[in-house]
Amino acid sequence: MDDIISRDFIIYGEKRDREYKPSYDWGSARLGDRHDRIADAVWHIPGWLAPEDALKLYELAYFASGPILEIGMYCGRSTTIMATAVADSGRDIPIISIDIDPLALAMTMRSLQAHGVERNVILACSCLDDFVRAVPVFEPSLIFLDANHALEAVSADLTAMRKCATPGTLLLFHDYLPMSLPETEGFPVSPGPIEVMEAIDDSWVAVGADFAGTFGASGLYQVI
Repeated sequence: MDDIISRDFIIYGEKRDREYKPSYDWGSARLGDRHDRIADAVWHIPGWLAPEDALKLYELAYFASGPILEIGMYCGRSTTIMATAVADSGRDIPIISIDIDPLALAMTMRSLQAHGVERNVILACSCLDDFVRAVPVFEPSLIFLDANHALEAVSADLTAMRKCATPGTLLLFHDYLPMSLPETEGFPVSPGPIEVMEAIDDSWVAVGADFAGTFGASGLYQVI
């Protein structure tokens, strides 16, 4: 297991396309069949992760050296991907997923249970600021942000995130490269603007973390 968490992290400082590339070097294009098929495996769960996002989430969770924090879960597609990767890694890495919508928690737990990967996941109905105040010693190794995408909301999450991000923490921001949202029926989708990149560029992340590339719709940083 030490070999899993000791691999060098690769910085793609100039990568701003949607192609998936490994951020860790394990000598092949995919970690295995489950990694290769993860996007298809969770496609039935409502959400907007591109296949490249799914591949990156699986990889980062697989190699995570400590707890994982997810902000915004919707119906649990991303949560299920990360929980599957942690289970496949053979380690007991906890995943804490928070959302302000109780319905999202219920739908996510249903998705996790359908895939049999709920064991290491804790779901909490909370905003990020309240969570870090309640658990001030929490230091995740990976943070995935996919909540309200408007400038003010993202900025608030980034301010709260600073309290738990430490040197080496990986930050993955969905909709860093926005995708078009499809029409939905029966489940709320925020109609607000997508201003993730703008909020990051005007935050501590711009000077306190190294840009490590884009993958799908997501932008990756590592705290310095």
